[in-house]
Amino acid sequence: IATSVHGCQQVAAIVQQRLHRDQWRTARQRHNMACCAQSKPDAQHKMDPAAIRENVDRAAAMLGQMLEGIMRDMFVDQATAFVTQDQPELAQSQAIRNAVVQRIEFLDANFLASLNVYIKVTRQRKEVGLQELLEALQQEVLRQVALRLPPAARAMDVAMQHVKKDARLTVLRAVMYGDQPAGTPSEAGVLGIDSWQEIQMKLEPDALMSTVGQLIEDMEDQQVVADRRLLSRMVLVREELRWLEAERNYFQPESSSDEVSAMRFARKNVPQRCVAFLKEVLLVNDPRRRVALLTKALEEDWEGAAPQQKPQQSLAEGEERPSDCVRPGRFMATLHALETQLKQSVEHGVGLPLERDPQQGERVLKRLGDVHEEAMAVLDRLQSAV
Repeated sequence: IATSVHGCQQVAAIVQQRLHRDQWRTARQRHNMACCAQSKPDAQHKMDPAAIRENVDRAAAMLGQMLEGIMRDMFVDQATAFVTQDQPELAQSQAIRNAVVQRIEFLDANFLASLNVYIKVTRQRKEVGLQELLEALQQEVLRQVALRLPPAARAMDVAMQHVKKDARLTVLRAVMYGDQPAGTPSEAGVLGIDSWQEIQMKLEPDALMSTVGQLIEDMEDQQVVADRRLLSRMVLVREELRWLEAERNYFQPESSSDEVSAMRFARKNVPQRCVAFLKEVLLVNDPRRRVALLTKALEEDWEGAAPQQKPQQSLAEGEERPSDCVRPGRFMATLHALETQLKQSVEHGVGLPLERDPQQGERVLKRLGDVHEEAMAVLDRLQSAV
């Protein structure tokens, strides 16, 4: 304990300097981006150095209080056990949990940023014991935050912790249907949960689809996607939810419902640039070239994917135009919407091209299916990249 406290004191000054430097640089970068994006920057967008320093100091002070509290509780428990010649009753994990629960209402993004810098510094200094303590603290903060999320968001948080598709499907089946695979209870721990009851919520697919859809939309509405790996995994989770719903409808026709509303577009919201790109991809016969195009468009904001489209809604004076780049969520939703519409057209034989050549619809559907599989493979590579 004394070693950990001493190590914490040693890195404190370094952390404070790096926090001020990194967060000031980030704030300035955001400020510069905002000024460049807007023709008439407003005074309210200017960053106040005093406010930045205050936020950093508050977060660092809170982290220091938590570490001191953890060390004090463990020291008292071990000292008491030594005097009474008993075994210590308080485990480190419980001391960390107590410290987090007592202060959870006061923690914010600044605190997590401070904690991340502490972990980075201790890793560079090879303070293994302190690093493990800080990482355990970080995991407990994230766990407590997740427990306070709405059920659908909590379920998505558990599912998106997993790289492998089978693990995500296991979590989603437990969430949607209350399924628990045969095996020992320890398998729940492998999935990042304490027990199966924690995620056996039996939530409706619409609630889950809306939650993950909103998360995807929020990320893709930003001018810069902060984490392509996370975005790719969220899109895969949405596709897996759609697959599970189709599976249930197949085996239980009586429970079949209309297409999940979260996958539909209002006419004015159809991403026209994604439609244009999809049309170009459908015309490519070589699968390797299609995969290359999909990889280029989904792993970055590729301006050459399709020509820029006119805004579908008029913008107010000074309002920033949202990004219309081809991005994973928009593209997969566009692809799915087109597949659904074409299937309905083929089934009913409507549309002039289908009336002239009934086989054309089947050929386009086959190509759409190929593109769908290829896009899923590209996203899987992106989300599993280190």
